[in-house]
Amino acid sequence: YERRMAELARRIEAGDAEAQLIRMRMRYTLGHIDEAVTDLEGAYANAAAKDRLAAAELMVSGLKELQLPSTQPVKTCELIQRAFMAPESSTLVDLTQGHAELAPRAADVAQQRTQLLYSLLAHIRNKDIKHTAGPLLSLAPCYAEQYLHHAARKTLGAIATKDDLEVLAAAVESGDRARIELAADAFAILGQEAAKNPLAKLLESDDENIRLAAATGLLNQGDKAALPVLVALLESPTDAIASSASSTLRQSTQKVIPFSPRDAEVRKTGVEQWKAWLASDAAAAELRYPLPSGGVLLGRTLICYYAQGKVVELDSDNKERWSQAVQGVWSGQGLPNGHRLFALYALRKLVEYDEKGNVVWEVTGIPGSPYHVQRLENGNTLVACSDAQKVVEYNPEKEIVWSADLQGRPMDAIKLENGNLLVAMQQGNSVIEYAVNAKGIEKEVWKAEGLNGAMRVQRLENGNTLVACMQGGSKGTGQVVELTPDKKQIWTFDDVRNPYDCQRLPNGSTLITDQTQVLEVEANKNIRFRQQQQGSSSAHRF
Repeated sequence: YERRMAELARRIEAGDAEAQLIRMRMRYTLGHIDEAVTDLEGAYANAAAKDRLAAAELMVSGLKELQLPSTQPVKTCELIQRAFMAPESSTLVDLTQGHAELAPRAADVAQQRTQLLYSLLAHIRNKDIKHTAGPLLSLAPCYAEQYLHHAARKTLGAIATKDDLEVLAAAVESGDRARIELAADAFAILGQEAAKNPLAKLLESDDENIRLAAATGLLNQGDKAALPVLVALLESPTDAIASSASSTLRQSTQKVIPFSPRDAEVRKTGVEQWKAWLASDAAAAELRYPLPSGGVLLGRTLICYYAQGKVVELDSDNKERWSQAVQGVWSGQGLPNGHRLFALYALRKLVEYDEKGNVVWEVTGIPGSPYHVQRLENGNTLVACSDAQKVVEYNPEKEIVWSADLQGRPMDAIKLENGNLLVAMQQGNSVIEYAVNAKGIEKEVWKAEGLNGAMRVQRLENGNTLVACMQGGSKGTGQVVELTPDKKQIWTFDDVRNPYDCQRLPNGSTLITDQTQVLEVEANKNIRFRQQQQGSSSAHRF
């Protein structure tokens, strides 16, 4: 060992980056983590002197190997900043250095960076790691993808404390759009009165994105000064800004006014109605705040029709914006980046489509018919293989990470933020929460029984559990029921035949799918939206 280390030291002294990586791995295996990190930094410095792109590839690979996002999150932020951002600047470096032929490699390493950051953000949020607001804000230019940006906002909202107010205030007053968008919500909620003037000044910005961020921040205090700005942004030439303004107004006021940036007539009518409301009713209106963390939803609803072998995506006004024939589909999940992920029970297959409807990922030969699929924050995919009595997790390379045999026909399995697994057992008439480890199921930690034909389950932010059951309703039908942690029923909806799916929405309503319809039910059980069509099996709002 000593001779080997001495030889590696000589090679490292001569500028051999590969030798330093070898020593890094040896030190990591021996548990000398800090020394391994030092070697990673040294190898990066040697590589960067010759090839910045190769050095960035080395850095993301090394961060994964050393598992630093989950063990040293602040150091991970520092190293990502070093590899991808210009010194003393808030801009990303051009890793191609003007060479167009390097663009595919640069795009690939940027995608690896994105996956690394998503994992890092999930870890910081789930473990509630404090004093990380500054390091996360320093990486603002790296959160270019919409879903990653939302994840960063959500994480800041979850972990920021009053100790971070100085950092948040500096970001809001920096003039940098990316940092302002990330920090505005947390600054408003934590800063209260001290945050009002800095945010109010930004309402006059020439940048629509900054005005939107400032208005959203002020709404998180219940400040109605934001409302005229949001109504004005409905007329933005940028569809994404107009849509976000509409969604934010809806969520804060609970007022439903049809709006679509792509339909000129609907947009015009919507703007007129919002302006009329602003003039006559806004002063007395009660606002709902703070808004859901991590930004608003995309405002789309993905519906699967198993009997017809097709999927349909609706926009925020419940108008069809995309459809696709998908043979054997049962359920789907809309992803934060606009992609759609489906479980094809009849073909034992998973498939992911991008925004344009192209297949970008698929897995065939699933161990059993998949009835539910969940894309996890780490990029893996969880599948409930009901007929095979299995739950399986795949990584992005389509390899099985782990699987578990669970008797009771698991129709739904979801990974919770605490890392546990929550499963709906159709034949077991129950919902069970399991603690899991890297190899699979560890032990049962919670169980609710008497849920006849449990099909779908969701753990709510208040700790309650929402379940769709095929039987058990008071009208001889199925039912959707909300249970407290001590298994008391506090809300039920029985006016459904065979509920296959349910989802509690940020506005407090519940999206329910039975085989004849999809409906949105308010807390008082009024029907807010209904789409009737035979053969529906799943609906997901995202």
